[in-house]
Amino acid sequence: MILVIVFAIFLIPTKYTVLSEKLHLPSFLNPVFWLFAIIFTAIIINILKRQKVPKIPKRLLLPYIGLEGLMLLSLTYTPNLIYGVEKYLEFITYTTLACFAPFFLFRSIFVLERFFYTLIAMGIFLAMAVFITNPLYFFSPIKFHTVFGTNYLAIQQIVGTGALVILYYFLFKNRSRKLVSRLILLLIMLIGALFYAGGKSSVFSFFITIIFMLIAFIKFKDRFKKILINKRMLIFFFLLIFAGGLLSFSKIGRTFLIRTKFLLSSGSYAQVERLENAKVALELAYRHPLSGVGVGGFSDFSIQMKGIERFKYPHNIILEIISELGLIGFIFFVLIIAFVFKQFLYLQSKYRHSELYPLPNAILSLFIFSFLNSLASGNINSYLLFAWIGSAYAIKQVLKSNYAT
Repeated sequence: MILVIVFAIFLIPTKYTVLSEKLHLPSFLNPVFWLFAIIFTAIIINILKRQKVPKIPKRLLLPYIGLEGLMLLSLTYTPNLIYGVEKYLEFITYTTLACFAPFFLFRSIFVLERFFYTLIAMGIFLAMAVFITNPLYFFSPIKFHTVFGTNYLAIQQIVGTGALVILYYFLFKNRSRKLVSRLILLLIMLIGALFYAGGKSSVFSFFITIIFMLIAFIKFKDRFKKILINKRMLIFFFLLIFAGGLLSFSKIGRTFLIRTKFLLSSGSYAQVERLENAKVALELAYRHPLSGVGVGGFSDFSIQMKGIERFKYPHNIILEIISELGLIGFIFFVLIIAFVFKQFLYLQSKYRHSELYPLPNAILSLFIFSFLNSLASGNINSYLLFAWIGSAYAIKQVLKSNYAT
């Protein structure tokens, strides 16, 4: 039980850079390293005790090994070997653990629900911290606040994750009006923090995920003559869209609105920086179509704007892969994503009438949310994204054992 809590904390998308710099900690004392060490050691001990390793599907393992092998090979030609090695080592350790740990940790629905409770608890804690640390912002002039240093994006991803767990698992699982009303209040709090933290990409990712999930639940009958939509899904969809609209034009969401307008305005530095770096990534992909420029290599070609730190990666996982690992790396990644969607379709169809039908839907929503975030601000070492990729396969055993009982 404690291990899934540690795993949830490990998945927080931050390297604790601010903490390490303030305390002058060496790399081996970074919290991420110790969380990794605890989880990895516990998994090895459990394997030795049980003498049984969970079966990992080839459709996940083979393209993942292919991607990893290509990254290793690309170290022989990358122009930035130091950063490339750092990036590769992070992938084969932290990211790999995030992807495959669910096979070892998610053994029952009881454990999975404790994991979900932890994600929600972290979201609530961060939401409260966001509001408490900036209470005067409700009455102050509108400007961009970076809560907890530069970790506002990490905060948004965690509160967004907690909100989706409530929305697609606990609200669909529970029927008690009293409990549902409490869950809705928590959901509103988390969405409020999502807007209040100040970032843009996670807000868009959250609402695009909701739209995607609504479309995914549309069923057709009698050769498209009848359209069936889950009533709960439709009600929650309109309520959240309405709430999102209100928050956008309230004091809580005004920073989000202003920053979005600024990004879309012609000539804004953020727009120029992202577009120019996207052009750089596409040009590198054009010049090195098959194998890319090498892992970490984009950092040597990214544009330099006065007073702004250069991008180490294009802030888009697709552009990152095609520029650094080329068409071959892109094919491996597409195979991973395509097989994950196929797995979700299989689970949704097979367990549609089971009591646990919300489980694959919740994991799907978390996968979509993390994937969309990786298109706007993440890189290939996105722990949350790969955790949901692994979970798509790991929950099959949980659903199977519960369905059998």
